[in-house]
Amino acid sequence: MRCLQGGTYLVARVFCHVPHTGRQLPRAMSEQWPSLERLLRGKAPGLSPSLAHTALWLAEHLPEVAWRTVDEIAAAARVSPASVVRCLQQVGFDGYNGFRRTVQQGLPASELVWELTRDHAPVTAQASVVGRVIQQEVENLGRLEQLAGQDMQDLARDLAASRTSVFLGSITSAPFAAHAATELNILLGKVRHFDPATGEAWLFVRDAQPDDVVVGICFPRYAEATLKLLRAVKNKVRGVWLLTDEIGPRDSEDIGRLVRLPVTSHGSFGSKASLVALVEILTELLADLAPDPVLGNVDEADEIWRGAKFLNMHAAKPPHGTGRPAAGGRSGPRDRRPPPKGDRDS
Repeated sequence: MRCLQGGTYLVARVFCHVPHTGRQLPRAMSEQWPSLERLLRGKAPGLSPSLAHTALWLAEHLPEVAWRTVDEIAAAARVSPASVVRCLQQVGFDGYNGFRRTVQQGLPASELVWELTRDHAPVTAQASVVGRVIQQEVENLGRLEQLAGQDMQDLARDLAASRTSVFLGSITSAPFAAHAATELNILLGKVRHFDPATGEAWLFVRDAQPDDVVVGICFPRYAEATLKLLRAVKNKVRGVWLLTDEIGPRDSEDIGRLVRLPVTSHGSFGSKASLVALVEILTELLADLAPDPVLGNVDEADEIWRGAKFLNMHAAKPPHGTGRPAAGGRSGPRDRRPPPKGDRDS
C-alpha cells in the first residue's frame, strides 16, 4: 500500500481508493504497478549497491513517478538524477521518461483523475524526516511476513532443537548479531555471538557439533568474513542461516538457508526495523514451542541478576502476560504455563 504526500490518493494492490470521496480507481491501475514493482525488485540483486537502492526505492514509490520529474525523484531517493537514469536503463527502460510513461499508462483517464483529485492540494510539500522514516519502516514491516514468514517459523524450530546457537556479525552487523544472541540466550541458554573476523570465531569451526545452529547477519555492509565462516562450518552443523537484505550478497545461495529482509531506507544504511522485529517474533515463537524451558530460563536469569543487584527493584510486578516490565525490570514472553492450583478459579 502506498500513499502520496498530502493525501491525494491511496494506491492498494487491487484497487485505488481516494480519501474523502469514496471513489475507487479502475483495476487496471492497480494491475500495472505490481508488475513494475516485481520487475524492479527482481533486477535489484544484479545491480550495484547504489543502483539497487534506487530500484528498490522506485518499487516502493511508483505513484510518485507518475507526477514527479527525475530531479524530484532523485532528491527524494537521495541519489543523483544520473543514478536514476542508469538504474532504469539497466532494468530495461530507455530512461526516466519512458519509465514514467509506463507508470502513467496504469492511470485512469485524465478526466477521472481530475474528478478524483480536484478537491485536494497538489503534492508539493516534503514530508518531515521523522515522518518519512516512520512511513518507510511501516512499509518494511508490512512486507516482513510476506518475505520471511515461513523462514521465521523454521528458524525458531531450528534454534529450539539446537545444542548451541551462534550468531555471527561483523562491521555494521556486529551490534545486531550481539543483540539477537543476548535476547535469545536469555530464553534458550547456550546462544553465543562472534565477530567472524576474530580468531575466537574460527575456533568454533573446530568445536562445532552436528546439533549446532549458526546464523550469520550480513547487511548493510556485506562482511566477507561472515560468508567465509558460514561456508566453513556448513557441513558440520544441523543448520546454517544467512540473514541479509534484498540486494546482496549475490554469491550466497550455496551457504545455507537464505533469508532476505525488507530493509529499504532513505539513509546510508539499511533499515534494521525488520531485524529487530524478527528477534521479537522469534521470542514469541520459541515461547510457544517450548514454554516451560523458555520461561524457566527467563526466571532463572532474573533471579541471578536480582541477586547480583544488577536490576532496578522498584518496578511493580504485573500479572503474567501483560507485557509490562516485571519486578527487576524484566519484560518478557507471555507466560504460557497454567497458574498454580491455588490460583485457579474454584
